Amino acid sequence: MELFAGVADMLGKGLPLLYLFIMIEANAAPHTKQTALILWMSAIHSLGIEPQFMLSDKDQSEINALKHSWPQAKHQLCLWHTLRALK
Repeated sequence: MELFAGVADMLGKGLPLLYLFIMIEANAAPHTKQTALILWMSAIHSLGIEPQFMLSDKDQSEINALKHSWPQAKHQLCLWHTLRALK
C-alpha cells in the first residue's frame, strides 16, 4: 500500500490531512489502523518533517503510530478531548 503525505497549508503552517480519511471496518484485522497510520507517517517523515509535539484524542493506535514514527516527540492529549473527558 502506498500513501501520499497529504499536507495542507494553513496560515503558513503545515496541517496533516490524510489521517482524517482513514476509515477502518469493524471486522478489520488487528492493528490495521495503526499500520495505515505508520505508513502515512513514514511518508511525512521522509519529507524531513520532525515534529517536537504531537496531539491526539487518546486513540491508542494513533499514540502507538506516533511513538513508532517520532519517538523523540512529546505526546499530549488535545485540550478539547481532555476537557471533554473531565466532564
